[in-house]
Amino acid sequence: MVSKESNGMSEGVDILVVEDSSVQARYLLMLLEKDRYRVKVAQNGEEALLILKNRLFSIVITDWVMPTMEGPDLIKKIRSLDLKRYVYTILLTSKNTKDDLVKGMEAGADDFLTKPYDADELRVRLRAGERILKLEKRLAEHNAQLESALMQVKKLSGLLPICSACKNIRDDKGYWHRVEEYIREHSEATFTHGFCPDCMEKLYPEIYESMKDRGPA
Repeated sequence: MVSKESNGMSEGVDILVVEDSSVQARYLLMLLEKDRYRVKVAQNGEEALLILKNRLFSIVITDWVMPTMEGPDLIKKIRSLDLKRYVYTILLTSKNTKDDLVKGMEAGADDFLTKPYDADELRVRLRAGERILKLEKRLAEHNAQLESALMQVKKLSGLLPICSACKNIRDDKGYWHRVEEYIREHSEATFTHGFCPDCMEKLYPEIYESMKDRGPA
């Protein structure tokens, strides 16, 4: 009986193994636990999809030939799921013809591992997958920052409700803010305070006249 989930402490990478053969699943589980991955095993594609809908995995390793749902069909369904992050998929197969490889790639597989395989071959595939996932994560974070910046620009470039008397600005939640406070929160601008000539003349006429007599510095 194959253990359904390992207790090995990993580097934070969760792997879902989809394998109907208990012998093959046990061998793969042993190799992955040795490299300290967190591993869960599904015995078929239907079980794998149910697991993926309730838990995120970084990598899915699936056998090609399985009853009811083959590996490429499972990968197609994984790609159609609305998952929060990209899942790297590896197909285990004894198939190695050009047509088979094309079929696997068209289904959405990221890599292949030909049976029989050893620990070193598996490790190389997994390291490559981890590198790609890290790049994918950085790209997602960068895109999120760009979207946030774009939203800020849209806020500042759209229509701003402003009070005709006190000049406070109303935000999209209905709260009113001083102009300085609003701009400071929605941009990287900083403020330096002074008086324009009209206000200087109105509030400090003597100083204004003195500065006017001196002319521009």
